Amino acid sequence: MTVAFIVLSFFVHIVTIGFLVVISKKQKALQKERGNLMNVREDVKGLLETYTNEVKRENEALKQSLQTQTSAPRIYELQQQTQQAAEESDKRPEQQERTDKRENIRENNFSIPNKNEDIEDTEDTYEVSFKAKVLSLANQGYEKGEIAKQLNMGKGEVELLLKFYQ
Repeated sequence: MTVAFIVLSFFVHIVTIGFLVVISKKQKALQKERGNLMNVREDVKGLLETYTNEVKRENEALKQSLQTQTSAPRIYELQQQTQQAAEESDKRPEQQERTDKRENIRENNFSIPNKNEDIEDTEDTYEVSFKAKVLSLANQGYEKGEIAKQLNMGKGEVELLLKFYQ
């Protein structure tokens, strides 16, 4: 019986050692794979940094080119505006005399309206908005589809307006 226990013990030891060998091999493979993943991670990180730096440089170049493009037309526009202002200042004495004459003529032609003249009655017209129409019809008990038909609107529009005001 002791021989059977010894044989069984050796068998269990051999199986245990076999499991340990398999586990150690898997552990080494996982460590190697992890090392490869770390290398890939570092490579990707480096690539991303270079791409972002490249994009930053391109953005700066674009920004500078846009600033030079927009500043050149602005300078030209400012030069044109100063030239126009100078020309207008030269014309002002002549225009001032003309406007003075026109004002004198207008002052002389002004007539005071008579109290007896008929003053036209002006009526203010109010137009009811679609929102108000929709709300009033809804308060009167009409359904959404009926309101949409009466106002030539979509049913979805009516539903949306009613949702906003509920």
